[in-house]
Amino acid sequence: MLIDLRRSAEARRILEPLIGADPSDGRSLVLLACCAQLDGDPELAIRLCRAAVEAAPDDPDVVVTGAVVAGEVGAAAESYAWAERAVSLAPDSPLAISAVAQAELAHGHRTAALARTHAALAFARAFTSCGARRDE
Repeated sequence: MLIDLRRSAEARRILEPLIGADPSDGRSLVLLACCAQLDGDPELAIRLCRAAVEAAPDDPDVVVTGAVVAGEVGAAAESYAWAERAVSLAPDSPLAISAVAQAELAHGHRTAALARTHAALAFARAFTSCGARRDE
């Protein structure tokens, strides 16, 4: 939540001791990468993303967040590879599908990106409508 509010200094104060206690904590590493990206340090952001994905290669949340941050700091090849990995781990995840679409768009694959975006929206709509259904 602090990262969403762009309060990276406060988020870092919480995350750094967690990483100090467990340097292989992929979730904390990728959140720290988000802080570095917010702070305008793309080199640190991508280093932290690499460490996070290496530490937690089977955690779709870590991998997709790494993909999103990598794309935002201009590491297009890693962004695409990690987004594809996230989709393989969580094929119904709108965020993972959207990350692939963003990576495809960055590579100039507009048609594929549009198709992925439609798929992500369809999954999101299905998820939302499932939660809204009531048995009468």
